[in-house]
Amino acid sequence: MSDQKLAFIDPLEEHFFDKRGRVKTGWQFGLGSDSDIFSKNEDQFQPYHNIFPGVTGGISTGYFDGTLFRFPLRHAANSLSDKIYSDEGTLSELLLAFRADADVAMLFLRSLNNIEVLKRRSDLQEPSLVVRVRREHDPETHPPGKEFSSRLETYCSDVSGRRGPIKLIDCVTFTTETPEASNAQRWVVSHHIAGDSMSQELSDLAEKQSHLPWAAVAIPVSSSEPSNVASEAENNNIGRVFCFLPLPPGEESRTGLPVHVHGFFAVNSDRRGIKWPGPDQTDTLAHWNQLLVRELIPIVYVDAIKYAISSHTSHDSVTVDCIYRSWPDHEAVRGNWDILLEPFYNALFQETIIHSDNNGWMNIADVQFNELNVDKDMEKVILKCFNIKGIAYARVPSVCRQAIRKFYKDQISTVSASSLCRCLREDPAILTKLNADEKLLILEFILREDARQDLEGLCLLPLDDGSFHFFSSSDDKKVYIPTTKFHRQLVPGGNHQFIKTVPEDNPLHQLLSNMDGRYQLKSLTLDAVAELLKISMKTRIDDQGSWILDTQGPSLNTWLEKVWSMLYRESSSKLLLFEGIHLVPLFEADGEGRRLRPLFQKSAIIQRSHQTSDGYLTLTNDLTNILQQNGVTVTNCPDYVLRHPAIMRDEYIKFPTSEGVVKCLLLLDVELLVQRLHSFSPVIEMSSWNILHRQKSPIMERNF
Repeated sequence: MSDQKLAFIDPLEEHFFDKRGRVKTGWQFGLGSDSDIFSKNEDQFQPYHNIFPGVTGGISTGYFDGTLFRFPLRHAANSLSDKIYSDEGTLSELLLAFRADADVAMLFLRSLNNIEVLKRRSDLQEPSLVVRVRREHDPETHPPGKEFSSRLETYCSDVSGRRGPIKLIDCVTFTTETPEASNAQRWVVSHHIAGDSMSQELSDLAEKQSHLPWAAVAIPVSSSEPSNVASEAENNNIGRVFCFLPLPPGEESRTGLPVHVHGFFAVNSDRRGIKWPGPDQTDTLAHWNQLLVRELIPIVYVDAIKYAISSHTSHDSVTVDCIYRSWPDHEAVRGNWDILLEPFYNALFQETIIHSDNNGWMNIADVQFNELNVDKDMEKVILKCFNIKGIAYARVPSVCRQAIRKFYKDQISTVSASSLCRCLREDPAILTKLNADEKLLILEFILREDARQDLEGLCLLPLDDGSFHFFSSSDDKKVYIPTTKFHRQLVPGGNHQFIKTVPEDNPLHQLLSNMDGRYQLKSLTLDAVAELLKISMKTRIDDQGSWILDTQGPSLNTWLEKVWSMLYRESSSKLLLFEGIHLVPLFEADGEGRRLRPLFQKSAIIQRSHQTSDGYLTLTNDLTNILQQNGVTVTNCPDYVLRHPAIMRDEYIKFPTSEGVVKCLLLLDVELLVQRLHSFSPVIEMSSWNILHRQKSPIMERNF
């Protein structure tokens, strides 16, 4: 019952006949014009009087403001069905089934704005609510239902061959109330009735079947924006088929799309699915459905997404997440519905449908796609570089990425190490706007992505003095990479000659270690340590041979021990590379002194005391004084120096024996030595000559 009409449907064809006695499947009465029939058959029409408390109109007034459906329940099996609704439980199942679809029942209807299902028991006056659904339109975009009907009537009556398409897009909110809760769901609903520019095949079938080439799509747009678009739950593929009203839920009515689809479809006899071409479906109606899906659904689908994007751009009433969720997953779309994918994506990719994080909605060709799999700090600084350069970037869900890779015809640009290096090379000023930690993250990313070849000319080479230098293959000035054998502490100072020291547990440590031989980088070797020490010691030793204290560096004793440990391990046979370098300490092992002597084989340096397998050797105080007064250096070198096999063997330092004393004296000026010995007291002088005599010194031969 609606407006001034009351209609009955009689699928069993048992009750209505025309004047010739032919069976009719239904009958329509006028609420005002057929009042005499209602009076004569009062019992049959009683349900349409005083329907529910608060619901007025009907037969008594000749007009009903709304639409009322009355469904008589089957109490006995018949030719249509053997399902019987004779008990409370079965009736409740029926009402609950309707309630499950109530929120989408009006999705593609234009004139129906409210649905209310009430249940009244025979012993109760007041009915109870089963479900109530209310539609609210966007007042800025929604044309009145009568206006749409008028446009549709004009379309159907126009035979000029120049009909334009009818497009209608609306943002609708459905509020569903049940006894337990109230929920609201917003939808973007797009309708499209093809004009005469449709394909000839579709036009011919529309005329032949008297069907409207009508399709529509509804996109859910109520979910909130997630913090990270790529981490959202992927499309849940809720899509069902509608032919004005939803087809019953089940496999046949599911599309695998993330949106609901309506069309002027030809449905199967049980109305559970639409007809498709196949072994048992080769008729024209099945082909009609196929044309609607392939030609019209892609158009109206793209229109709906474009409208959703414009809503987001104008007043953020639709979230980016909802728009991306509306993209179909090509692997999830079911059966015959996949024929819409290619034309849909071909049309969609012509639009500005990618939301960049820094430049709004863009075309695919104008965006760098962010597919980075790095931590947040690294991603942040990488994108900062693109942002400074003014390059748009975007991260999209995996469904969108897969669709672009499958259906987009051209090459896409991605945020990568190579594109980052290109960005930095085109605008070197970007690096001046990054702090040291950010530059190290950039360098780590480039090396981790194995894009070392793209570092040429970039000021990203970190030095140990805190500065950054340009990577250059033509730079002769080497930058050294310490190794486990030859570590950074071996060379004091010289920070500008070493790559930045990075903790071993930092991934950048190993990445930098692998750069040996690339650009101006070279791993530290024994030869390099010797060369660097010769340069470094010029600023570490004063004119008196004393170590210049450095509060930032290691103590002298600590440094010497590291150097001699390295020499013992890596250069046990020879010390020639290190000759001339101040490596011989003139202090006890407790580190109280700071004086050093250069390392030479022919040096008048003697150890004052030394433990051997034969006993403990030591110089007397008198002899020590004589030697020192004659220019011999007497020292007590630490064990870490003396244990090197070349120290005593090659006589860099002499043993505290008579032979060692003579060898030191022989390295002095002979004439000056003789004069000094004669100046000593007789006892000391005789002692000295006795030592020389026992060693058969050439000095004795020349003077006695």
